[in-house]
Amino acid sequence: MGRVLIIIKSGLGDGSQAAEGLRLAAAMFGMDMLPTLVFLDRGVDLLLPGGVEGDPLDYLKAISSLAGVKALKDSLGSMDLNQELEVEAIDMDRLIDLILECESVIAL
Repeated sequence: MGRVLIIIKSGLGDGSQAAEGLRLAAAMFGMDMLPTLVFLDRGVDLLLPGGVEGDPLDYLKAISSLAGVKALKDSLGSMDLNQELEVEAIDMDRLIDLILECESVIAL
């Protein structure tokens, strides 16, 4: 399998698949795959202090330390992100490039 992009666009509310996306990314690390993780829209709420707790936070910290995570600048505004996470702010052009570079794109 080639490069995989996981886009998290929802928060952790009822019916959200964001936690599943984090678990999927963590499982991919166990298979020696390094997915690219991008947060946008309500998904950036997970990057805020207290935005995610428990196992999902552990998954996010692991992904951040191994591969870093990206967030769409337009979705960030002036938010203060969780300092435990390594977050790269990207613009829409970079997001489009990432989509084109990856073999698979999963949006949750």
